[in-house]
Amino acid sequence: MDSDHDLTTQPHPTWNSGRVGVCSVGHYVYWPQFEGLRERLLEHTATFLAELRRRAPATIIAAEGLCDTSQRAVEVGEEFARQRVDLVIIYVATYTPSAHVLPVIRRTGVPALVVGLQPTPAMDYDRATTALQLEHDNITSLPEIAGAMARADQAPIDVVVGTLHDDERAWGRIAAWCQVATVVHELANARIGLMGHVYEGMLDMNADPTMVEATFGAHVEHLEMDDLAVRVDRVTDEEWQARRDEITRIFRCPEPGADPVARQVQPDDLVWPAQVACGMDRLVADFGLNGLAYYYRGLDGNLYERLHAGMIIG
Repeated sequence: MDSDHDLTTQPHPTWNSGRVGVCSVGHYVYWPQFEGLRERLLEHTATFLAELRRRAPATIIAAEGLCDTSQRAVEVGEEFARQRVDLVIIYVATYTPSAHVLPVIRRTGVPALVVGLQPTPAMDYDRATTALQLEHDNITSLPEIAGAMARADQAPIDVVVGTLHDDERAWGRIAAWCQVATVVHELANARIGLMGHVYEGMLDMNADPTMVEATFGAHVEHLEMDDLAVRVDRVTDEEWQARRDEITRIFRCPEPGADPVARQVQPDDLVWPAQVACGMDRLVADFGLNGLAYYYRGLDGNLYERLHAGMIIG
């Protein structure tokens, strides 16, 4: 039995569940010196946020304006902590002292990505001004910021340097870290059912549910085969027939090949797996599961052996 459907690339309703806090940083001393600089940096920040929201498989939580003082950094850090972000992105709009960044990092306590993207590939040096240079100062403070974070034992997980526009390499890395944030968020909030035990002798598969929760945050729900058996028993004819129809739509049942133990799948062969699949749906709903790990040997074709054998499609 094989499948016509690419089941690994179907969209999932929670694939943007990671919470990414974005903080654009600058330096307050520049604003009275260079008229219009702050406004141009805010425009670049808006461009960055729009592209990030378009690409990132995560929920973007942006701090308002520019984080350009140490006091503002404290406010942003406390807000990100309240929002329970999974990742912080520091967008370096121009040079900023690390004191405008570290309070954000310390108060959130989550991994941070530092990003320096120039608005253009190069300045017009014949017409360059100090204001234009500051507008392109996106990497000047990266070593300072990274060094301060490292001394605080919160070194950045990555530093991405590139251009704001048409830089697939840089944007690909940024989007990938946002996807990591969503994976971490999903795992930290997951409920994983554990039914039975690992296959006898698979020593590498043994796990400690307490350490799974302590390390990742996921709760491991201990389940019994009885929890599934009672739910399979309640499946109606209409439910399993609809599920069998779904199975036949998704999977092909080709003629057996060289394997001497294989035979052609018959419609009746799908009745029990369809019933078990419906019971598994109820199990997932009743226990609020995001995943299920199971193995149960059973004996002599008894109910538990049949349940275990019927779970593979569900």
